[in-house]
Amino acid sequence: MAAQRESEFRRDAIARLLQQRFEAARATGELRSDVSAEDLARYYSVVLQGIALQAQHGGDREQLLKVADLSMSAFPAAPLRP
Repeated sequence: MAAQRESEFRRDAIARLLQQRFEAARATGELRSDVSAEDLARYYSVVLQGIALQAQHGGDREQLLKVADLSMSAFPAAPLRP
């Protein structure tokens, strides 16, 4: 049970850190203002967990890198300013 709580704590800590970073990015205009920092943090947290789990169980490195690239292509960045 202690190991499960530690795992939950780490998972939640990663999501909180991502959310804080996305909120800061939204404040500086790096991230569109209509994007939920909480939802985006949850999405990338799940992607990271999935990649980590696949890697632990022998997932192919190149395939996992493709997953990472694909998930980053979905990032809702703000348009570049002229």
